[in-house]
Amino acid sequence: MKNLEIKFIDLFSGIGGIRRGFEIACEDLKIDCKCVFTSEIKPSALKILEQNYPNEKIHGDIRKINSDLIPNFDILLAGFPCQAFSSAGNRLGFNDTRGTFSCMKKNCQGYFGKNLSISESPFVKLLLSKYKINELYGKSIKDKRGGKENIHGWDIECKGKVTIEEKNYLTKF
Repeated sequence: MKNLEIKFIDLFSGIGGIRRGFEIACEDLKIDCKCVFTSEIKPSALKILEQNYPNEKIHGDIRKINSDLIPNFDILLAGFPCQAFSSAGNRLGFNDTRGTFSCMKKNCQGYFGKNLSISESPFVKLLLSKYKINELYGKSIKDKRGGKENIHGWDIECKGKVTIEEKNYLTKF
C-alpha cells in the first residue's frame, strides 16, 4: 500500500511556524507531506523562509497571484495576516485588505479536497455527525471561548459526551 501524502499550501507564512508544526505532526503520525505553494510578503520573514526552505519558490502577495498558478492541494495552512490589526501597522483591521480573507477565497476557490479523501478520519466523521457540510462554511474549529461562529470541542463532543447544561455553561466564558 502506498503511503498517504498530504499536499499543502502555506499562505501568510510568516517565518513558517504553522508549517513547521504541521510537518512535525505529520512526521509523528508517519504521514508524508509536501508543501506545494508558499506565499509571504514581509521581507524579513522572506529571508528566514528562504534560509529554511532554500529549494522552494516562495511566492509574494497572494492577492496578486493568479489562482491557476496554485497547484492542487489537500490542506491550506494560513497564518492570520496580523499587519492590519497590529500596533506596528495602521490598525485598520478589516478595512485593510490584508485583514480579510476574501483574497484567499477568490484565489483558492475550487482547490479544496481534490486529491485527499479524509472521510475516514475519526475527527471528520465526528464533525460530520454533528454538522452538515453547508453549516461548516465560515466556521472556525477551536476551543477559545465565545464567538458564535466557532465550533468548540464540546460542540462536537471530541472528548466525550457533553450535556446541554454543560454546553450552555462553557459557552458563557
